[in-house]
Amino acid sequence: MPARTSLHRVSALALLASAAGLALLGAGQAASTQEGRPVQEGRPAQDQDQPEDRPVPAVNMGDMLAGAIRSVPGCYGVELAQTQSGKSVIMAWFEDKAAVMRWYNHPVHRGVMGRAAGEGERTPLEHVPDDATNLMVVATITMSDAEHIPGFPMPISQISIETYQSMPTGISLNGRLSPSSMKIPNLEDHTVELVAPGR
Repeated sequence: MPARTSLHRVSALALLASAAGLALLGAGQAASTQEGRPVQEGRPAQDQDQPEDRPVPAVNMGDMLAGAIRSVPGCYGVELAQTQSGKSVIMAWFEDKAAVMRWYNHPVHRGVMGRAAGEGERTPLEHVPDDATNLMVVATITMSDAEHIPGFPMPISQISIETYQSMPTGISLNGRLSPSSMKIPNLEDHTVELVAPGR
């Protein structure tokens, strides 16, 4: 039977749900990835060279959060998605546990957590070995028009943050879910030339 969470703890997580919900909902059906080597510290997520008279487009909340994650040294890439069951998802791939902890302690992430990062918080990644590599962190949230979790400032039925590690196996043809810069032992990456229909 799943452990019950006290309403006090639920209330402490309210700011997390609010910020994460805005970010994930802003993602909608969009997909956004950044590939190449892990992002280096201080390197902007996007090119900042723009003429001063060019209007600045409105920032999508999901894109804003994804950009902050990409700025973390050791982040391989980020993907935003929507599942068939209605979950809004943000997936982030990291070089190792240290890189995940850099995101955990990032000012944007600490701000999203708000008071949820206060007294009584569990030690982050306490069960993940210090030498763990190729990690994927997945955050999901599900909005609800009917029943919802009490104590949250928005109607949601589900929220989670989960961590996974890649296994040394797999096969891909013309691309994969994880960024190509993440080296996975024994993964067979294949490329074929595309042809037009009817050829």
